[in-house]
Amino acid sequence: MFIPAGMVTGWFTWWLNYMAKPMRPVTIKVRFSLLLWAASILAFFWRIAIPDILTSLSGWSVIYFLLILSFVPLVTIIGWYGAQLTFPLGKE
Repeated sequence: MFIPAGMVTGWFTWWLNYMAKPMRPVTIKVRFSLLLWAASILAFFWRIAIPDILTSLSGWSVIYFLLILSFVPLVTIIGWYGAQLTFPLGKE
């Protein structure tokens, strides 16, 4: 539920601090944030539709579990590029 709020505040901060200048980290963060949001919505509604999806081992339960596990790399990538905006690794 809070992914869109985080995205909006991120866009506002980018616009405020960087004057909406096209930047690779921002582009990557936007794409992965949208992917995370879509995966979250899918997982949420899938769990509502089939509450016992993880009670038995089937192909669908494995796919659902992998979908949930995909949140970890998505959030890590978004965080990594967000940190690059705050603490750039460029040459001094």
